[in-house]
Amino acid sequence: MRKTMLAALLLLGSVCSANATVVTFDDITTRAAAVVPTEYAGLTWWNYSVLNAKSYPLKSGYKNAGAFGDYVAYSLLANSVTSDKDFNFVGAYLTSAWNNNLVVNVAGYNNGVSVYSRDVTLSPTSKLWFEADFLGIDELEMEVIQEGSRNPQMCGRGAFLAIDDFTYTETRRLLLTRNTPTPGTLALPVPEPSACLLMGAGAGVLALLRRKRRA
Repeated sequence: MRKTMLAALLLLGSVCSANATVVTFDDITTRAAAVVPTEYAGLTWWNYSVLNAKSYPLKSGYKNAGAFGDYVAYSLLANSVTSDKDFNFVGAYLTSAWNNNLVVNVAGYNNGVSVYSRDVTLSPTSKLWFEADFLGIDELEMEVIQEGSRNPQMCGRGAFLAIDDFTYTETRRLLLTRNTPTPGTLALPVPEPSACLLMGAGAGVLALLRRKRRA
């Protein structure tokens, strides 16, 4: 009886998870700054660089952008991420490097057709988790549409955008349980819609086994 119940529990645990990837940009370089490789973390990156936010000498939003580790990605005005197969963009931490009220349009495409488009307003004083839920895209673009105004407490100016914990999955997704990421990329458990339909059946099996045991 115990072996049967354990097998049912293992079945539930195995079918109700998929893998998401959290890109933390901490495994690209040990220098102060570098360009993000074109092919990195399973995606193709354009106009992305990284810098060590913790050791950055000037007061900026970069220091506030990091969610984990020392490095954050950044870009000027616009950037894109593409893939030769569909992916789901879960979200990312976004921060303005210098300006108040930096407005960024985040758009998702599939085969060149726009399927998602949302605007987000950013500040250099705190990071914002952008919950995207862009499903089934092959291209993601971020473009500054309003540069805002320079924050007088910051030591620079310009429409620079900082990004960290870029999170995506290649499988269908219902909910994402976010844990503390490790440098580089990290697999996280993500429920599968089709798999989790089996949870009800599994729970019924366990209930039936309990009733038989009591009888």
